[in-house]
Amino acid sequence: MGAPPLIAPLIALTKHMERIIYSLSNTKSTVLDDFTPTFALLIVYPSTHTTINLGNYLSPDAVHPQPIFEFHSSLAPPTGNRNRDQNPTLVVEVSRPLRPEKSYSIILTDPDAMSRRNPIWSEMCHWIVTNITSPGLINLRPQPQKIPQQQQQQQQQQQQQQGDRTLGNLKTPSHPLTPQILKSYLPPSPPPGTDYHRYVFVLLEGDATTAYNVSAPRERKHWGYGGVRRGVRDWAAEYGLGVVGASFFYAKAAE
Repeated sequence: MGAPPLIAPLIALTKHMERIIYSLSNTKSTVLDDFTPTFALLIVYPSTHTTINLGNYLSPDAVHPQPIFEFHSSLAPPTGNRNRDQNPTLVVEVSRPLRPEKSYSIILTDPDAMSRRNPIWSEMCHWIVTNITSPGLINLRPQPQKIPQQQQQQQQQQQQQQGDRTLGNLKTPSHPLTPQILKSYLPPSPPPGTDYHRYVFVLLEGDATTAYNVSAPRERKHWGYGGVRRGVRDWAAEYGLGVVGASFFYAKAAE
């Protein structure tokens, strides 16, 4: 006899959370502090028919193209309506109720650069997408035109000067956020002879009213923080972002 309809989703959520925590136990000490996953991440590389599955072992060729992804409340099932045989532009889907006071970012980081035994480049920033707020499909060009830093700063100042508006008791940006690739996708390329690297996707949640203040790291190496093992934890803390979901895979160079 199955679980009652209202209990089954809670059981599924508990098992899902336990699986994430167990699977990420090998990355927490160097990448993430303890967190409670409230979103499930589905990450797919359509052109290579590859799906990230919490620690699967992959070749660099399988994860070379920019992936597509969706994230949804852990109680909600994946939409299952992606045509993953195609290679579309980046697709983001949020299938939980709209939260206008929040924005989301997804990142990919390598805590094992140059190698796990000698992580002198750790962490290495491989990808950052920010300003994700709306449910439904959001399309981004894989390689958007780079906005000059001065122009980007002027746009941010204008948006801040126009202030925020209030929706009920919630503050939301005066202009809708536009998803933005802060760091273009750098395909994983572990050096030969360095064994498997961990590549970690992290979903971060922040305040939508300050989303435009989030900036790309100065450098990919150490995320610009100038020290071994410095990375996404430092960047998230600088901009007040919290971890709400994660996944990862292993990859190493062909022998």
